[in-house]
Amino acid sequence: MTDQSFSVMTSRKSNEHYTPASVLEPVYEFFGKVDLDPCSNSLTHPNVHCQQAYTIEKDGLSQRWEATNAFINPPFSDTSKWVCKAILEHETTGIEILFLAKAAVDTRWGQLLLDYPHCHWTGRVKFIKKGNKDRPAPFPSTLYYLGKDWRKFTRIFSQYGVVQPGTLLFQRLIRLEKTSFFR
Repeated sequence: MTDQSFSVMTSRKSNEHYTPASVLEPVYEFFGKVDLDPCSNSLTHPNVHCQQAYTIEKDGLSQRWEATNAFINPPFSDTSKWVCKAILEHETTGIEILFLAKAAVDTRWGQLLLDYPHCHWTGRVKFIKKGNKDRPAPFPSTLYYLGKDWRKFTRIFSQYGVVQPGTLLFQRLIRLEKTSFFR
């Protein structure tokens, strides 16, 4: 990998990094169909097959996400804004979201997402980029799940990496265990 391609993927110089089929196939298995991609590359030839898409021109951050589910692979330059929007939409509407991001637990947005079930993807994702064919990202990726069916999430995504329940779910399970234990 050249220094230039490494710097583009680790910096914010390029937002064009499309999700490969190796990640999308289990996403489609999980949702059946993706209703919304608010970070789509194209309305006519989208990378993610979905019912509704917002491109940079339609600005998915400013739209209401009227869907039952969404897949998000956000632009690297705006990850924190997309995390806040995803959490807001999930918490207010109940939309189920699969959110693919750089594993960055040292960031505020990364710490917010740790509240939700997540899969630390095994190996480096080979994002689809011009001039970067078949090269893995120089960083690990995590798929976060904002939704209620954590058992299904675990069943499907444990084949692709280490799945953890997230702190909110873990705290709920501990509370349930304590109430059952002391009865």
